[in-house]
Amino acid sequence: EAFYLNDFYIEGEIELTHSKLIDNHDAVLRQIITQVSTGNAHNVDELIEFFSKTLYGYQIQNSCGDMGYAIENSIKIEIESSLQYLIEHQIIRPTPSGLQTTPFGVLISRNNYSVKTAVRLRGVIEKMDEFKEAELIYEVASSVEIPKVNTKYRANKDNIRDVLGRNGIFI
Repeated sequence: EAFYLNDFYIEGEIELTHSKLIDNHDAVLRQIITQVSTGNAHNVDELIEFFSKTLYGYQIQNSCGDMGYAIENSIKIEIESSLQYLIEHQIIRPTPSGLQTTPFGVLISRNNYSVKTAVRLRGVIEKMDEFKEAELIYEVASSVEIPKVNTKYRANKDNIRDVLGRNGIFI
């Protein structure tokens, strides 16, 4: 078994790996929130420096060969536009001492909702003249983060607890 593991993992073919940040804009937004909330980044330049040192930055820099300047600018543009989104939606705020996470940003960083879902849910609540539990529950349930459960058939109703349990929701 040791020889097999050595051949497979040490001497074997290199597995292709792709950064989650390339295809997942929410991951970029969440990473910016994390860097700011932990105090690892206080301004745009520190965010760009961080992202340039990640697998995301490495893959972008090595995907276009000698276009280093254009690549560096693409990371800068992505980070600046993402940061602008976070500022516009009051998730991060600029202060004289640097970027800070708002209470809403802290809330987002502590849950499993996507940033855009959290912004949408806050928008729903803000539009309510008076708080309506049922409307909020409907909006939360329609989020992509909540698993869909078909309750149309009796057999499916019997399996709801199992489906929710497999998705980490316990009732």
